[in-house]
Parts: sequence; C-alpha cells; structure tokens
Amino acid sequence: MQVHKAASQAAQWLRACFQHPQPRSLHLPGVLQCVSAADAVAEGDTVGIGGYVCTSSRFAWFSETFSSAQVRAIWPDMTKPMQRYIACWETLAQLALLQSAVYLHGPGSMPFALPTGSDNTSAEAGLNSRFTTTEPLARFLRLAATWAEARQVELVVSHVSGERNQLADDLSRERLSAVAGHAQDRIRFSLQALAQPGHYLSLHPPDAAWDDNFLPC
Repeated sequence: MQVHKAASQAAQWLRACFQHPQPRSLHLPGVLQCVSAADAVAEGDTVGIGGYVCTSSRFAWFSETFSSAQVRAIWPDMTKPMQRYIACWETLAQLALLQSAVYLHGPGSMPFALPTGSDNTSAEAGLNSRFTTTEPLARFLRLAATWAEARQVELVVSHVSGERNQLADDLSRERLSAVAGHAQDRIRFSLQALAQPGHYLSLHPPDAAWDDNFLPC
C-alpha cells in the first residue's frame, strides 16, 4: 500500500512538472566558483540546519532551528523522533544552501551548478540522482528538484567527512562564533518557505518594505 502511495505521489509530481515545460540548453550549466557546504542536526524535539556559500567577493550563511511541532504542523505524518528523518533535514539544508547561492549570485543570473558537500550519504545520493523510492525522503527531494528546475540551477553534491564539515556543523547547531563579524551576510529561512518553495514569497532583509511599483512575476 505504501509503495503504491509513493508511486502515485511521484506520478502526480511528474505530471505537474511536464505541464509547463521550459526550453533547455544541451550544454551543462557552468559550475559556480565558490566554497559551500551545508549540514543538519536532529536532537530530541529540534531540528537544525546550517550552511554557507563563499565566492571570491561575497559570503552568505544561514542557521535555523525548528521544533518538532513546527515540522508536524506541515508534515503531520512525520511522527517518529526527528533523528529518524536526518536525511530529510540534510536535504532541506542543501535546498536552503542552493537558495542562498541564487540570492548571492543575483536575480536573473545565468543557470549554474552549485558544488557542495554533505556528510550524509542518503541525501548526497538522492540529490545527485533527484530520485528515491523511500518516503519521506522522496518528498524532500521533490521540493529541492522543483525549486532547482524552476530556476534552472542544480546541486552537485560531493561527500565530505564530518570533521571536514566543521563550519556547516557549527551553523546547524547555532554555534555562531565563526560568523560573528558577518551578521549582515545572514539569510533567514522559515520552515514554511522551505516547504513551499514554488509558492512562498518573502523579503530579504525581513524588515524591507514592499515597493508599490513592484509586481512579482
């Protein structure tokens, strides 16, 4: 029954993707020249994600913590301890990283591939193939794939050992001493925005005012 439900959800998602096809170049997008990584942690009733993108001239980072109550308000079927879904949170962290890179690179920029590192093999394999039959990880991969496809960007994830992913690990745990001098480079994410990447509008910085002449497209 669960296999049938997962197959049905995948088919519905593919149908929605094919309804609005976009022209695609046969050339692979250029690799963004940067250093980037993301990480996630789940302890008790909390989930943390963190990551950073650094180019030759710009830097952006994020660090967010969500409660199990926030998670279950969006995904009520995720009833097990949060640690059981660690691959999902690692995938969510990589989605936030990709969104940070797009913000850093500028709106309307050329398509690019973001090289990044992850210390979770399930998230790494799933993001590189954009497919798994395992729920709820498949749901999070669809979120990442949908957002990336709409903006013609993609993730290229390599495995990095935990000890070499220290900064991203610190950010996921809200240990922010390494970025104390970069408060202005922080990008904030709500769980709702990450869970609905194709339908959620937000402002950065959060206290910015809407321009009456601005019409979102």
